[in-house]
Amino acid sequence: MLDWRPWLLLYALQVPSLRACVKYLPESLHILIPLYFAVALFGYAWLLRTKLLERLFTSRALFAVLIALHVALNVFIYPEADALKYAGRGSPQDDALIVGGERLVEGLNPYEGETFKNEWVSAGPAWIVLALPFTLTGLFALFTPTWFALTACLIGRWISRRTATLFLLLCFSAPVFWELSVTGSDMIAMGCAFLLLVLWSYRAWTNGSAGAKLLSALFAVSVTTSRVVFGYLQLLVGGFLLRTGAARAVTFGVLTVGGFLLVQLPFYLRNPERYFPLTRFFWAKGMLGPTLEIAALVTTAATLLYLALKTASSERDWLRGALLSLLVTMFWSALGDLKMNSYSLAAWEGANYFGPLLPAAALFAISPAARFTRTESH
Repeated sequence: MLDWRPWLLLYALQVPSLRACVKYLPESLHILIPLYFAVALFGYAWLLRTKLLERLFTSRALFAVLIALHVALNVFIYPEADALKYAGRGSPQDDALIVGGERLVEGLNPYEGETFKNEWVSAGPAWIVLALPFTLTGLFALFTPTWFALTACLIGRWISRRTATLFLLLCFSAPVFWELSVTGSDMIAMGCAFLLLVLWSYRAWTNGSAGAKLLSALFAVSVTTSRVVFGYLQLLVGGFLLRTGAARAVTFGVLTVGGFLLVQLPFYLRNPERYFPLTRFFWAKGMLGPTLEIAALVTTAATLLYLALKTASSERDWLRGALLSLLVTMFWSALGDLKMNSYSLAAWEGANYFGPLLPAAALFAISPAARFTRTESH
């Protein structure tokens, strides 16, 4: 029977890396990219099946070294990448969080600030607040590594150290992961936050205390404001909860959707025209063209409705549902950007839209079990 997991990883981790490969490799080496994809596919198949490295995968030392490597590379490379802004180059995503955070603590409207590329701030208010310890201290190089390390540590605690180590290795195998991380993009951090949202919501709302439920709902509100379009994840998780009881699903929906609106409404009312988290939702209109826009709307709506109503009540099924929803929604966003850039892979900024699904794809591919279970003690 064909193992689908390597193909999932190839699509989720390596297809978005096409832009980095084309952009950074000499043109004479572009012919080798298909070979690189083939090696990656067989490498994933071997890594997911091999029993030869079990002792290494459960090693605390290897886990710590991998975390340290990520931190070190970000600390050394991010300042160089960030300095490109003085030449009008580089990513403005970190700048948006920094400008938004500085204006917020000064009592100013964060959405009336602009990045070095004269772009408006697109991150939602709660996400800006969560980034404050990094944006106000000059430690933004640690923003993504902190989210990533936290996610890996919780996977190790909730599932197993082997799973956590494989999670690190799979994510590290994608060039797009490193590009997003060291350039200050928050896409990987968002992906980690969404993964934790699903895992924590399942634990809290299927077998947790009232306090755990409330905290997980507040967390869901905070991380889904990272971009307003991800508010749908609250409704999706609410749909997942329907199988455990309508009252539970409605309570989760009221808490999260209500909180989502309350967090954003004051900033929107202050200056609706400059509230870019919402205006950006309409900004992408026209990128796909009328026919593909209709196809995107129909397939996305149908997929989300199906997943919300048909996803079984298990942790892995919740993760699968959330992952599939990200695959569909980010596919159309990325395709629209690619089309707008005349299908130039080097200019395909939309490849970064796949960043939020990388962590979920890596974790989902590791365990073939119907439910996640702990397999080792610490």
